[in-house]
Amino acid sequence: MVPRFNLSDIRSKEGHQALGPTTQGARGVWPSVVMEVGYSEALDFLRLDAKWWLINSVGSTQFVIIVQLMTDPFTIHIEC
Repeated sequence: MVPRFNLSDIRSKEGHQALGPTTQGARGVWPSVVMEVGYSEALDFLRLDAKWWLINSVGSTQFVIIVQLMTDPFTIHIEC
């Protein structure tokens, strides 16, 4: 289970899957790697989510894997 990260009541995020250290930091445990998955979701929105993790973790999140699934035609788009 990926914990929810809140920033000053502006926006919170919860990745679909994440890997990270088990030690506590001042702002909580930020994952090192996050996966954002979208089903027929615009790629631009997934990229915005990826930027949120990279910017707001202040370097703790080092990679965001984006997986976009489409049904017509069936395609899988993966970015890091």
